[in-house]
Parts: sequence; C-alpha cells; structure tokens
Amino acid sequence: MFDTSHPMFRPLWFRLGLCAFLIFWTGLEWHFGNQTWMILTGVIALVCIYKLLIEYQPPAPKADDDASSLPDDSQD
Repeated sequence: MFDTSHPMFRPLWFRLGLCAFLIFWTGLEWHFGNQTWMILTGVIALVCIYKLLIEYQPPAPKADDDASSLPDDSQD
C-alpha cells in the first residue's frame, strides 16, 4: 500500500504523530457529522496503526559502499 521502509517513517515520534493526527481527524469528522469522511479517515488511521506501529520493521542498514571502493593497501 505504501512504502514503510522510507526513512521518514523511522522515528517512532513521527509514526505516533501521524496515527494520532488521523485519529484526531476522524474525531473531527464524527463531531461535524460527516459520515463518509469519518469512515474514510478512520480506515486510513487503522491501516496506518497496523502498518506503522504493529507490523513495522525498521529498514536494514545499507552496507558501506565507500569502504569497498578504497584501494587495498595490503598488497605492498
């Protein structure tokens, strides 16, 4: 659905803030009586909670390509 390995989603505070914002927005839509938007934002909030908080796996660190490109000094 969306790429959870993006570096933007790595900090926990960002993932929690995004989920909290979506829950807040769902509450606003409920308060003002907009059922369609309430359901839409509620489903998006549930998907984000599942993907970003429950199922989230941090991306694996990338190998340093700089180290492999350095010349080998052991062949003197």
